[in-house]
Amino acid sequence: MNNIVKQEDKRGGQPYPMWLIQGFQEVLDECYLNDLGLIGYPYTWERGHGTENWLEIKLDRALASKEFLNIFVEVKLTNMEISTSDHCPIFLDPFNMVYSAGNKAFRFENGWLREPMCRHIVEEVWFRFQDRSLQDKTSECAKVLKVRGNEITGSFKLRIEQCKNTMKRAKGRRDHDSVKKYKQASDMLNEVYNQREVFWK
Repeated sequence: MNNIVKQEDKRGGQPYPMWLIQGFQEVLDECYLNDLGLIGYPYTWERGHGTENWLEIKLDRALASKEFLNIFVEVKLTNMEISTSDHCPIFLDPFNMVYSAGNKAFRFENGWLREPMCRHIVEEVWFRFQDRSLQDKTSECAKVLKVRGNEITGSFKLRIEQCKNTMKRAKGRRDHDSVKKYKQASDMLNEVYNQREVFWK
């Protein structure tokens, strides 16, 4: 919306013009729209992280009619908090649904190519079974990669969660150490996201 409904939706910088806040509130009232609120970190956009001009604002929100709320009574809007953009993603969950994934057969995953361990494993197996056939070497590689590789691809969720937790702990803090930890975790998160993207491709 690029607008806010109260001064508390903004941290840092000059106060927001009251006439803009009041005008936005009037529009929501006239359209019979309700702000769903936000679970988690209260701000969804930032600029100048770690600087004297650090600015955080709740620019992203979900608005719903009374009819919608009567149908989706369990609806929740969550700030996912961590993003490679200056906007945080917000997740609208109308039903609090739980998803599960089944087991899958072994496949070589391109995401492993971003990990030094992949080349090391292949070289090690090829050397150890140098007198064996190509098929045997490939089979042995598959056995090792199935375990080691799944530790990488299977831990996307865990590694992302670890990076996000570090960033969450440091996000609102403005001391040098916290800003440094936030940057390191952010860089690591970008790398894990890249690996996951290659994996799903």
